[in-house]
Amino acid sequence: AAVAAAPLEKRSGFQFGGVNLAGCDFGMTTYGYSGVTWCPTTSQISHFTNQGANLIRLPVGWQYLVGSNVASTSLDQTYLATYDALVQGVLNTGAYAIIDIHNYARWNGGVVGTDVSGQYFANLWSLLAAKYKTTRG
Repeated sequence: AAVAAAPLEKRSGFQFGGVNLAGCDFGMTTYGYSGVTWCPTTSQISHFTNQGANLIRLPVGWQYLVGSNVASTSLDQTYLATYDALVQGVLNTGAYAIIDIHNYARWNGGVVGTDVSGQYFANLWSLLAAKYKTTRG
């Protein structure tokens, strides 16, 4: 016999509500760069924040941030300027930004920690942490 499900309790007051604003990860595959990236524009941010979103995830390809050298000790300033404009665009609305390295734990087909040293991935996060260490959100 079928049993009716109990009604869901309505909840309110969530601290965060957000969206994924994809684009800076486009052109990446698990085997690396495969085309041209297309980052969204900052004007798209207000579309979501005006509807109440206060958390925006910004996926980005690892190779875009450091170029073709996995061992890079610096961020690609040209591409970073484009990505950072999105991060700042989110923060300027009072929302929070989530930086998402969207490579499925891969670098040009190699698995991080197996084929590619995890130290390179940690280095990327160290570079990003240094960039945003005094940034709220």
